[in-house]
Amino acid sequence: MYKIEMNLFSPRWGHEDRYKITINENEVEINMSQRIARYKYINGKFENTSKESLESIMRNDNIPIPENLDYFFFQLITSIIENEITEEDAQLELKELENWINCHTKSCQFPNTDYWKSKA
Repeated sequence: MYKIEMNLFSPRWGHEDRYKITINENEVEINMSQRIARYKYINGKFENTSKESLESIMRNDNIPIPENLDYFFFQLITSIIENEITEEDAQLELKELENWINCHTKSCQFPNTDYWKSKA
């Protein structure tokens, strides 16, 4: 079992939230507070087995989702499941994804008027 984390800046809350990722032989769980997304690795691809997804959790925090995030994220998870990368290296590579997401998020300020705050 692997446990890795990424800290993503949430424009909705104005701080970073910790996304805890637990990887078993063929399952991935992404936990952010009370929101949990679960995926099962079946025949070389990931199937969502929960009501939540990585993207739905990020959208709840008003995090703009970079194009191809699912592809890059699940490529890393696949490398972990298939023992192509160590847990330590996986955390370093996840940090790179975290930096990419946060760079994009922090450069895009969510509208800050009362109207938009009520919609968030």
